[in-house]
Amino acid sequence: MTELERKQKRILILCVDRDGDLTAKAEIKTPLIGRNNNLNAAVSLALKDPEEPDANAMFEAIRVYDHLLTDETKQAFEKLRRGEKLTWEEFKILAEKGLA
Repeated sequence: MTELERKQKRILILCVDRDGDLTAKAEIKTPLIGRNNNLNAAVSLALKDPEEPDANAMFEAIRVYDHLLTDETKQAFEKLRRGEKLTWEEFKILAEKGLA
């Protein structure tokens, strides 16, 4: 294990649809990976059934994810998503979060 691997801290945010409402009500296949996929699915489910607790659970998982990212991390991640060149510091920030 390298020093970088020891320093890296990965966090899994897991939201489990035990009753299958996401597939049954919104016709969305699971598992969903990534913030945007989960956000789109949560919105779709909430529009199909506004009282569905699974949608609220998904929104909370997204809120927790957003909270864990610092402003610096968000900026560097958005730069990476746009395909822009990262500075060494930006790359280091993303690598420490396991995002690069």
